Amino acid sequence: MLVVEAAFPAPLSLVRRVGADQAAWGRGRAFRCSIYCPPEAGPNPTVQLVARHRVYGWFASEPTRPLIPGEWTEAYWPLDAEGAEWISLEHSAAWNNTIRRQLDLICLRLFSSGVETMPEADAPDDWEALDMAASPGPVEVRFADMAIEGVDDPPPPLAILDLKTPAQHAPDVGQRFEIRFDLTRAYENPYDPDCVAVDVDFVGPSGTTWTMPAFYCQDYERRFLADGAEAYDPRGRAQWRARFTPVEAGPHTFIIRARDSAGGACQTAPQAFTATAAPFRGFIRVDSRDPAFLAFDNGELFYPNGLIVRSPDDEREQYDYEFDMMRDRGVAAYEDYFTSMAAHRINFTRVWMSAWWAAIEWTHGYRRDYEGLGRYNQLNAWRLDGIVDLAEKLGIYIDLTFHNHGQFRASIFDAEWYDNPYYKGQGGVVGQPDEFWSDEQARHWLRKRLRYIVARWGASPAIAWWELCNEVDLVGNYQSGKIADWHRAMAQYLKSIDPYRHLVAMHYTANLLDASVQSLPENEICQSTGYRADMVDRLTTMFQGHAAFGKPVYLNEFGVGNSHLELRHNLHSGLWASSVMPLCGTALFWWWPYVHEKNEYPQYVAVANFRSGEDWRGQDYQFSRFEPSPPDCPARSLGSQNDHSARLWIYDSRMYRTTESRRSPVLAARPIAESIWRIDGLRPGAYRVQFWDTWAGRVSAESRVDHEGGAFRLKAPSFERDIACKVDRVEDE
Repeated sequence: MLVVEAAFPAPLSLVRRVGADQAAWGRGRAFRCSIYCPPEAGPNPTVQLVARHRVYGWFASEPTRPLIPGEWTEAYWPLDAEGAEWISLEHSAAWNNTIRRQLDLICLRLFSSGVETMPEADAPDDWEALDMAASPGPVEVRFADMAIEGVDDPPPPLAILDLKTPAQHAPDVGQRFEIRFDLTRAYENPYDPDCVAVDVDFVGPSGTTWTMPAFYCQDYERRFLADGAEAYDPRGRAQWRARFTPVEAGPHTFIIRARDSAGGACQTAPQAFTATAAPFRGFIRVDSRDPAFLAFDNGELFYPNGLIVRSPDDEREQYDYEFDMMRDRGVAAYEDYFTSMAAHRINFTRVWMSAWWAAIEWTHGYRRDYEGLGRYNQLNAWRLDGIVDLAEKLGIYIDLTFHNHGQFRASIFDAEWYDNPYYKGQGGVVGQPDEFWSDEQARHWLRKRLRYIVARWGASPAIAWWELCNEVDLVGNYQSGKIADWHRAMAQYLKSIDPYRHLVAMHYTANLLDASVQSLPENEICQSTGYRADMVDRLTTMFQGHAAFGKPVYLNEFGVGNSHLELRHNLHSGLWASSVMPLCGTALFWWWPYVHEKNEYPQYVAVANFRSGEDWRGQDYQFSRFEPSPPDCPARSLGSQNDHSARLWIYDSRMYRTTESRRSPVLAARPIAESIWRIDGLRPGAYRVQFWDTWAGRVSAESRVDHEGGAFRLKAPSFERDIACKVDRVEDE
């Protein structure tokens, strides 16, 4: 028996940590308790059982149980999710059997009248009263026979329940098809495939089978605060889901298979649906004819013209730039960014699964909605769902980046290691960042997370590729052999579980070209950064260093400058220099808030106009530099050519190049006189020559030139800042 003093009419809370009894609270059928309530409690005392989950907050049994003053009363509370007695005190999420397997606090609340708010106090390891209000005249309340019933009851047979398919039961080819269902058993960690694994086998009309992992999911809802910031609340009941995108028209079937660590196994009978024929380009691949470029399954070229939107803002530090960040906007920021991007022909972006935004695995101490190693953040997953859905609707493709280098740095800059759930100090499996790459336990846990990522987002054609780590050469104690082996192992695992076989890539800074990683067959795109004022030099160096690997080469981060003007021209030079090189897309600018606030989107329209209708696959374009005449002309150029066409970006070197003595370009527009540019290797014939206004994105001059052989002499008009040029042999059109 437990005797505690109460001071009615103030309520009494008896609180304890779940601790070692967590499994019992998770498995038990009901909780019962006998309570003696003294007459001083008044005529209508009641008792309520409440429980807290550290992410989803407080849940309470409803209604409260009446007590008889001056007598013993036995109270009884069902614990399983089938009882409709439990409600959230904080949001609209439904109580479920997984939540009760992860409780951290239990509380009995006695009221002489009404129901009060929950106490904000640390709970003891055993039942202990918490004073809710000061009042004289304490009396005794007695508790006896507190017990959890049904702890040793056998679990029900494993079965699949409440299978739901979309109301639109005939999805178009290319349209995601989502099924929802429950299991008869609940699990302490439904994200752990060693605990419970659910897979769905989809069979198409051609007989091809796609096996998708299923995933456990809790929905959220969004609300806006007075200042425009977003807040989120769990909504509804958690459930299992599986996603599939049909790639062929006709009748399909699927079977759901489940197995668990207790030996349970089950599967459904085949379920049928029909995919309706519709235009669909497919998923993004390395082009089968020309491995320097990317293409959709239907053979159509994919040429990224992109802008990074890593997260809603960049909150790590205040930057002394002439633009503001969108603060606390969440998914709404992506709605603004993506809508503007799509309207200006931007078709590509990068999104980081960083701790401050879209990571699904991080430490609870960092933020309440994280649960540590092997437990996946459902708020961030729900927000990422919204971003991927929006990208699909707007025709934007995503490089989804799993890790940023700071997660594996313990000191100096961007250090996040001591918050990393893989760190032993946070309950993880390794002590130092460099151990993560080779430790088999760390790999085992990471494979589980990769399985969840593939299950939740792998069916989306908006995922262009999986990026394993951003700027991996900046991780603590970088070791080439370890990284190469880790990349190979993780990429092979991704390919084995991803039926859509998304591309996989690694990412480096300009400081390192690690051939042991970049040359791996499992690294399908060579990516590097370009934080340089001189983008001509950086792009040239990067392309020449990576082209030998015979893969798409992509500069997927750049952007430096201390003012609006410097950032504007850095963006301009990166876009235009990359657009005339044999890269797989235009260079990817970092400062998304700058582009948005200063409305530099028209620069993307201009370069998209220039590249419209261009398909360099199989054309043997070679990177080239072209010499001017007169030799003292301040203009310079770079580009690409084959034997029947050329693409040039001609620029004022005083604006777009730097020297040892001049670290920043002089951004003043000055006239450059007419000049002659020598292009070697063009076949004789008639050529159409177009000069383009790179700021307006349109042809500024066009002529026909008859070329008799030898060096082609390209006469460029006078200009300021820069121009671009297309030279095409007319007969080859």
